[in-house]
Amino acid sequence: MKEIVLDLRVFCIETATKRFYNHLLSEYFSNKKEDEESEKKLDMLQKAMTYYDFSSLRSIHKELAGKSNARIALINNTGNIPSITIDNRIIDMKAFIKNSDYKAASLYSFAFSGWLEFVRTRSKRTKTAIKLQ
Repeated sequence: MKEIVLDLRVFCIETATKRFYNHLLSEYFSNKKEDEESEKKLDMLQKAMTYYDFSSLRSIHKELAGKSNARIALINNTGNIPSITIDNRIIDMKAFIKNSDYKAASLYSFAFSGWLEFVRTRSKRTKTAIKLQ
């Protein structure tokens, strides 16, 4: 399993990922030889930058917002999109992938439950108002 450790003591996960990618890319082209390990890391970082919903990640997991001493790593486990670990705890990435069907279904479910609660509250108010008259 390939792992990339990111330093989030100063920057958030998005900036740290982009900076590490740019640094590795610059280093890769300056070596002028094929480096399979660097290519795999570049691929992982590219997928992270493409698919992660960084704003959602930062808002839910405060360690990813920067100024954190937590150990943050991207790991390439069995899936196509790399996972994130915070202090060796793997994050369920389904809700943090841009344009994922899972995310759309979650938002729909949340909106529907909110609508249902609104209808229930409105219905209770109407019944109370009728009783008062």
